[in-house]
Amino acid sequence: MATGDGEERTPRITLGLLTQADTMCARRMRAEHHDQRSNRPATMRHRVANRIMRDARRAHTELARPEARWFGGDDDLEPEELHSYQRAARTYVDVYEHRAVRVVELDEWETMLPDIGARLVGPAPLAVVDASGAREVRILHTALPNRSRPSPVESPGEWFARLRLGGWADGDEIRLCHTDLWTGEHHERVVPGDKVDTPARRWLADRFAVIHARARSNAATPGVGCGTCRFVAGCPAHG
Repeated sequence: MATGDGEERTPRITLGLLTQADTMCARRMRAEHHDQRSNRPATMRHRVANRIMRDARRAHTELARPEARWFGGDDDLEPEELHSYQRAARTYVDVYEHRAVRVVELDEWETMLPDIGARLVGPAPLAVVDASGAREVRILHTALPNRSRPSPVESPGEWFARLRLGGWADGDEIRLCHTDLWTGEHHERVVPGDKVDTPARRWLADRFAVIHARARSNAATPGVGCGTCRFVAGCPAHG
C-alpha cells in the first residue's frame, strides 16, 4: 500500500483490528490496516503499562527474582498514574517473587506473517527463561477492571500474544501466565510446544478474513469511535 512518499508498507494487523473487525468503521479499518498516514495517536493511556513492562524487563536483565527496587516509577507520571503504577508493581513482585528468570528480547513491536502478507503489530508479551531454560510468557494486564471483565484465558489478547511470540517456543512447551496487575488475579498453565500458535493461527485466519472483506468496502460509518479515530480529517461522514 503506497504511503504517499513512494514507500510501500506491508499491511498491518493490530489487536484492536482483530477484536473490532465486525464493528469498526470500514473506512477506518482500511486506513489502519494499510497503515496510512494519520494524526499522531495519544499515548497517555499506555504510559503505566509501558513503564511496568520496561521495568519488568530491567528487573530480569540477568537471572533474578523481581525486587521492588527496580520499580521506582518516573517523575513525569501524574499522581493518578503513579498510584496505578505502584499498585501494579507491587502485584508483579508479589506474584513472581519466587521465580528467578532472565528476560528474552523478542522483536518488541511487530511479527511478520508472510503466509498472509501482513505484519502483526503491537507490544510483545514478557518472555523469560529460568535457570533450566524453561520458557515462560507473562501477559500483564494493567487496565482498570469493569463488571463484565472476561476471563483472559484463550481470549483475543492471549491469541495475539501467542502469535507475537514469532516462533520463539520452537517446539518447546511454555508456561503461559496471565496476571491482572490491578486486581491480583493470576492464571497460569503449561502449553505444549506444538499447541502454542496453531489454535491462534486458526483464530487469526478467521478474523483476517473479516478485516479483509470489510476494509474493501471502505464505507464511512459515524459513531462513538470517531472521537478516537486518527483518520477523521476529510472523512465523508463528517463533510
